[in-house]
Amino acid sequence: MSILEEAQSIPPIFSRLEFKVLKYLSGKPDGATIYEISKNVGCSFKSLYIVMRLLQKNGWVNCFREKSGGLGRPKNKYILKHRLEAIIDILRDCGCNNVDLKDGLSFLNLTKVSNQYAIILLRRYLSCLQRGECLIVLIRNEGEWYRNILEKAEKKNVSIVSMEFQNEHVRIIFKKTR
Repeated sequence: MSILEEAQSIPPIFSRLEFKVLKYLSGKPDGATIYEISKNVGCSFKSLYIVMRLLQKNGWVNCFREKSGGLGRPKNKYILKHRLEAIIDILRDCGCNNVDLKDGLSFLNLTKVSNQYAIILLRRYLSCLQRGECLIVLIRNEGEWYRNILEKAEKKNVSIVSMEFQNEHVRIIFKKTR
């Protein structure tokens, strides 16, 4: 399986839109405006702005103001910070290739992504768990944001088997109950 096919595997590392945007930008070394991206990936501006903000928060995309000297607002130009393959490697290091440690047990390290993206990845993984399967999640212990993660798990019919605080990290073991 190629690295790009892996990024679209189940559970997906990226949504289809995120993947289309990153793939499009990977072919544009000089970057692209929101209009160009929207036209080429087939997405509304509103949805695309949300995705672009998320990709920026993770440090995968830079946004620069294009100075044209003409009338009107300057356009933002979006450029990939890293090659697409490097971004996928970062997520693979997080455990996003869903390697089974034992039968029905997977590991997901969310310490290397932004809190917002960590919640998105967790939702995707929890929705793919089968009854009786467990997921070990490692997150940063920053304030009380991990409570959002617990709320998302509750909505996916997942119970907490164990929660352990370790210096700057929190390790949570989830188990699919229904």
